[in-house]
Amino acid sequence: MKKLLFITWDSDSTNYLENLFFPILSGLHKMGEIEPFVFQFSWANKKEVERINSIALKLGIPYFHAAIPKKLPGTIGALGAISKNRKKVLELVKTEGIQVVMPRSTMPALLVLSIFKKLKNIGIELVFDADGLPIQERFDQGYLTKNSIQYQILTKIERLILQKADKVLCRSQKAIDWHLSKSPQLNKEEFFVVGNGRDPNLFYFDKETRRRVRNELGLQDEILLVHSGSLGPGYALEKVFQLLSYLKSNEVAFRMLFLTRNDSILSELTPTSLNDCILSLQVPFKDIPTYLNAADFGISVRAPHPSIQGILPIKFGEYLMCGLPVIVSQGIGDLDELVQGSQSCYFLDHQQLDWQHLLGWMREAQVLDRKSISQQGEELFSLENTLLDYRKALI
Repeated sequence: MKKLLFITWDSDSTNYLENLFFPILSGLHKMGEIEPFVFQFSWANKKEVERINSIALKLGIPYFHAAIPKKLPGTIGALGAISKNRKKVLELVKTEGIQVVMPRSTMPALLVLSIFKKLKNIGIELVFDADGLPIQERFDQGYLTKNSIQYQILTKIERLILQKADKVLCRSQKAIDWHLSKSPQLNKEEFFVVGNGRDPNLFYFDKETRRRVRNELGLQDEILLVHSGSLGPGYALEKVFQLLSYLKSNEVAFRMLFLTRNDSILSELTPTSLNDCILSLQVPFKDIPTYLNAADFGISVRAPHPSIQGILPIKFGEYLMCGLPVIVSQGIGDLDELVQGSQSCYFLDHQQLDWQHLLGWMREAQVLDRKSISQQGEELFSLENTLLDYRKALI
């Protein structure tokens, strides 16, 4: 069994570690493949850190936390956190007999690069979790410009970690192709596609749950569309609102449910004409499947930027596993190929929007068998499949 140290960098509210990586690491541990350790950098307060640590303890995963200073400017605080903790990470590797170090994304990669020679001298295998295309995403959304020093530094970090890594994990084949096109000297055999799987014991369709939650929401025959997760510049909310306006103008009875922590963004951007159609809730992760069961369609819409080639939206798998037909943007990761020809997915072409055609699909998709969609989702996006992806990459 390999001892693996996963190093991650999170905000004060992201739940990827808790809801995605803990299940993956715990699952690999149960399979007898790895013994996981987690080192998390974040802005989270003491109470939140203690909560995450308690979850890790229940799973048998040793958890270590490093605070990113809030009072310092972003870059300075980040570099300070790395400088302060690089020796701690190295000591942890030596003390626990770690064999594999896996930094997720750019800042953990910088930390690992700063101690790379020492890690290699003790025979550590380096696996880089490239995530999506995070630097390109920040550029696409206007947070970086290509002539900025920050952009140059981040791209250099990414280029170096890709060169030095023994293995690289991506969320799509398109992301692998992207990296290889930028750096043709890289070995394609060292790249692996891994999923963002969910537990089918949590995400599944249940008719009784659907009936109960719809009653709680005061719904009768209305169509319920749902967006689960973050909101922000990359989520093309304006297209969602255009769809809702079209439905309203065609006298379609519907409600739109947002399961999100980003209430301020939603309230700021929602057209006044749609206020009476919008529901917004913040619910615990364990309750998300119950609300997905109550819905009729899942929304996974992204602005058509180059960076979406590298992602695999977790919500897409959640929707299908809960039996939901999905309205999804074209060009997101490998989804076009993965579910090509499926009646349960409508691929939105942002350049040639045809709301009438979409409405026709919605009417047909409403009568699809939810159990069959759920089965399709489980076959493609279950936690078990993701564990097999990681096993292939890591072992």
